[in-house]
Amino acid sequence: MNADHKRVSIHWVKAILAAAQSLGVEPSAILQDLKLHLDLDANEPAYLSLDQTQDIWAKAEEKSGHDFFGLMMGQRVRPAYFHAVGYLAMTSENLMQAYENFMSYMPLISEGAQLSMSFEGPNVWIHFSPKPDNKPFSRHQHESIIALLLAFSRWLLGDESVTPLQVTFPHAPAPDLGFYQNVFSVIPKFKQTETAIQFPKEILKRTL
Repeated sequence: MNADHKRVSIHWVKAILAAAQSLGVEPSAILQDLKLHLDLDANEPAYLSLDQTQDIWAKAEEKSGHDFFGLMMGQRVRPAYFHAVGYLAMTSENLMQAYENFMSYMPLISEGAQLSMSFEGPNVWIHFSPKPDNKPFSRHQHESIIALLLAFSRWLLGDESVTPLQVTFPHAPAPDLGFYQNVFSVIPKFKQTETAIQFPKEILKRTL
């Protein structure tokens, strides 16, 4: 792998492949089409290039044929796919600290994007900013991250009732707004300036 290229952890790649497999697409079929040779059991190689990962995303989206592949992937991700970064989040004092740890160590998972936090009155925004090399991020990738952040928050707090105040995406929606409603408990705002999710600050202060 060229040292100038951004890297993505094999653990994140495995999360993409697991989502595809849950929809009936075998990981081997994706990797064979792309002529990639990975040892998923041994987690080798430890990192892929961001462009290789983008190819895996595109092939998984294509083969699944699912309009909401990204949302389904994000809902299924668990801390094991984040390896040491997931452990740091789980051992945090509260959800705010979990997010801060996650943001600080995110390059260990992927160098292809950045998470940041901002405050707006009594509320907190979590922003997702892609940093592609040569291949742009798809709608599914944007949606997967926000679905993941919500699922991760609910999982860490042990509370499925946690609901965001707002969700925003820069792209147009897929046809079924009801699917977004089922995932986020709110209908996102589309064609906005960024990909982000907003929570009340009090939720992020809850202990884990």
